Amino acid sequence: MCEAFKDAIRAAGYAPPDIITTGKIIAFAGLNKPKTNKAARCFLFPDRRGGWFQDFTTGLFEVLMWLH
Repeated sequence: MCEAFKDAIRAAGYAPPDIITTGKIIAFAGLNKPKTNKAARCFLFPDRRGGWFQDFTTGLFEVLMWLH
């Protein structure tokens, strides 16, 4: 599910972090920001059945759930 999660982040126009660890909030670059920017966050649920990502500069907040 990690690749599906990264794909959803990409589909929203963002560059997802290279490594996404389950159960940990990870900061990454906001929309159209340099890699050094850390305005966005993502969280992959420990059971890997969903997660969320957000961007503090745009106000975007997305929640994703998989039924597998």
